[in-house]
Amino acid sequence: MNGKTKLILFRALVTGLFIGLAMTFLEFRLHQPKGSAPIANIPLVETEGDYVIFPLDYMIDISNAIFIGKVINISPTRWNQDSGEFWIGSSPEQVALQLHNLELDMVQPIVDTLGLSKQVQVIVPTVGDFDANERTVYMKEGDQVLFFALRTEIAWRDGMQTVLRQTNAPLYSYFTLGKDGFYHGLSVDGQVSFSQEDLIKKIAERRALQTSP
Repeated sequence: MNGKTKLILFRALVTGLFIGLAMTFLEFRLHQPKGSAPIANIPLVETEGDYVIFPLDYMIDISNAIFIGKVINISPTRWNQDSGEFWIGSSPEQVALQLHNLELDMVQPIVDTLGLSKQVQVIVPTVGDFDANERTVYMKEGDQVLFFALRTEIAWRDGMQTVLRQTNAPLYSYFTLGKDGFYHGLSVDGQVSFSQEDLIKKIAERRALQTSP
């Protein structure tokens, strides 16, 4: 096994470990706020989510798809089963996760190892402390974003489901085009801004390192 193969296998192992840790941290609990009147047959759900945050360079390295897209729809809160309804597992291994379906129109592919279509659907799990119906996706319809995505499996009510999801923690997986013509977003170093040209150049240079002998 040569050094390049070992490096690829190590990256795959580390990526799987971090994604597993991130999903392990997600949990929910039924919650009745103090002083509030009970609502018949409607559970009040509070969820908590924590994510490992990757540096930008590592996010570029492991993404299956990096593209510029326009946000056309963000679904209301859904849960990880086909119907999208809230559910309670019958064992500790069955965990209800809150998520959104994000739909984007492809504007420009930058990296695409998946053969994405013109319209891209991404699963975006929620993050932070929030009520079940609170919107936790901070982009909005009409935004143009440079998005980092990864094909992976997430826990589903009937087993595991293969999905396209954000590569990093939700707020760290995209850069939004601002009125100033720059893409703005968050990284481990805080708020960052890039021109489209500089960001695409950085992505190309990082990906070239993976294919060099």
